[in-house]
Amino acid sequence: MCIEIDEGILDILNTSAASCNQGDTAGVKSEAYDLGTPECPVIITNRNVLDKIIDLDGVLHEHGFFDDKIQIIIPEWYQNILIKQPELNGFSFSEKYEIVVVENILPIIVGESGEEVWKIHAVRKGAIYKDLWDEREVYRNYIATMLCRGES
Repeated sequence: MCIEIDEGILDILNTSAASCNQGDTAGVKSEAYDLGTPECPVIITNRNVLDKIIDLDGVLHEHGFFDDKIQIIIPEWYQNILIKQPELNGFSFSEKYEIVVVENILPIIVGESGEEVWKIHAVRKGAIYKDLWDEREVYRNYIATMLCRGES
């Protein structure tokens, strides 16, 4: 199922992740996760589509976020790669992650070539539906953002 998220919430997600929860050295403790940059986005393939979701989760774990289910906010093209993964059978994926396919996620256009780069977000479950954003500084630590594109 594909939903539409309020534009205000999308704007907050697109601009609010803590700096250590994005980029090519994401992770507040390890700086070991490559979540891409506008100049060098992560290329999503059949081989790494699950790994990158787990990386987003790892970034949130380094901030001490373990309690709730994590929502992964993705565009339809990412879901199309994800659902083809045989590893999802028997993997407790749905116990840990809720995939939210959003139809109104738009790409960022970067560089002179006009390449489309997409933001994929991992957030605490319910954050996209509730008015939690009065304490934005607290929630910045519970948003991880990856810049990526599909394989050409």
